[in-house]
This record gives sequence, structure tokens and C-alpha cells, in this order.
Amino acid sequence: MKKIVAVIRSIDLERTEKALRGIRVEGITVIKAKGHGEYKDFFTNDWIVSNIKLEIVVSDDQVDEIIETLRTTLYTGCPGDGVISVSPIEEFIKISTGERLR
Repeated sequence: MKKIVAVIRSIDLERTEKALRGIRVEGITVIKAKGHGEYKDFFTNDWIVSNIKLEIVVSDDQVDEIIETLRTTLYTGCPGDGVISVSPIEEFIKISTGERLR
């Protein structure tokens, strides 16, 4: 299992959710986030930008399709398009059933 984390522009959330539903992603966590990487808003006193952080836990065989869907949905070619990271998940436990997935 893997956890995909994507930090995206807030304005792209609805389009991204629709694209992920289109490839049958079953669960997603959406978190309001603030920060900056390459892209900073130098025209304000606060360089921190409002973003959305998505977390998706999936089986290994779904990772490439999800990454490609995120890339094609979010790409503008401009700084601030976002970032994607992938991490291994040792165990995933459903609280309601106690089911343990590895």
C-alpha cells in the first residue's frame, strides 16, 4: 500500500475530485493547508499561499494511474501547479471493522 500526498491550488479542488472519481478512487482526505515552495506571492506581506493537501491511500497497482491523473488535471506549466509525493504504508486499519490491510 502507498499514501499519495498532493498539494494543489485551492481553485483546482473540484476539478481534481471529479477526475479522481472518474478513475474510481474510493477514498480521499482533503485538508486546508498554507505554505509555499517555489511559488511565493511577493506582492503581499504574507508570502504564504492557501492550498489544499490531498491524502489518498491505495494499493500499489493504483499509484501510477492516480499520479498521471493528478499531473494531467493540474498541469498549467506555471510555478504553483503543486507537488505529489508517494510513501509506503505498513498497515491500514479500518476502525469500524478492525480489518487490517497491508
